[in-house]
Amino acid sequence: MSAQCISTKLASQLRVAAVVLALALLCFAPPLGASPLFMVLDNTQSGDVLLSYDAGTISEVGNIGYTDVRGLAYDARTGKLYGATRNDVQISAPSGVAHLLEIDMVTGAGTPVGSAPYLPAGSNSSELTVDSLGAMFGIGHVGDMTAVDTLLSVNQSTGVATVIGNLGNPVITGLASDHRTGLLYATTFWGQIYLVDENGPSMKFVGQISGTQNAVARIAFDQATGVLWGVTNLDPQLVTIDLSTLIASPVVSIPTRVNEQVYSLDFISEYTGSVPEPAEGTLILLGLVILASVHLKSRHGASTRQPTGIISHRLHFFYTQTDRRSVAPCSRPAGTRAA
Repeated sequence: MSAQCISTKLASQLRVAAVVLALALLCFAPPLGASPLFMVLDNTQSGDVLLSYDAGTISEVGNIGYTDVRGLAYDARTGKLYGATRNDVQISAPSGVAHLLEIDMVTGAGTPVGSAPYLPAGSNSSELTVDSLGAMFGIGHVGDMTAVDTLLSVNQSTGVATVIGNLGNPVITGLASDHRTGLLYATTFWGQIYLVDENGPSMKFVGQISGTQNAVARIAFDQATGVLWGVTNLDPQLVTIDLSTLIASPVVSIPTRVNEQVYSLDFISEYTGSVPEPAEGTLILLGLVILASVHLKSRHGASTRQPTGIISHRLHFFYTQTDRRSVAPCSRPAGTRAA
């Protein structure tokens, strides 16, 4: 067999190998699973408890040291987890003053941010969220504990919340910012979901979340995957929510005792604007195959047909088809026999 024939076949084999590696990168890259999740379990007797959900398991992290912790929010810029209390009582030294708390993700212990109260005495609060720019928003009501209908701006340095405006619905229990779209969502205790315009402020009704026995009252985005999660108001279940259909799918039941509720949740996650990169070794191997294939192709010629399909979209210099008519067949010199 001639050297040209061997080289031509080798080039073809290298192109096939390159396509196989490309498919491996597309199909077998590590999937984006759920990020670590924290929740607040309300316990008025001994202080609220920080729970974690990771790899399918719910665990107790530790006592926050305060009761009535109604909000939970993670700030990816600072790596801090915050909680907001409603007329809270510190178990070790009762004061009745509401605070923004910084919560230790290892021990669960809460520490007040600043000395000033989160809201004036007699006010109500229900939820927190941090948007993609690092701005923190809350839901509450100043001077009345029978409603949670006011959008708040929260200063993470002083721990003080200020009123933006009334949203018009008396019982807003969930608030979540989608970092991919920049949209802010709110839910009621009965599972209605709204879009919130923080500049108004105003709310636009989206629909009723369905698929669960009890209403989805609290929500949070896993920013790394873009999936909306929630917790039902009674007999709490952790669920995922399809925003295109508003159907919730149960993930796991959250163990609680009598009169306990899960008041808030948030993920320790960040939207980076990109997908995870393949392993470095795989990219190096793929690059070597590409270079060898392109080099041999330039020396011996190949099909001029343009590639189509998803592979060519991701790797536009690969050929997914070989036009056999444009490649001269390997032949034996006249008068010789095949080995």
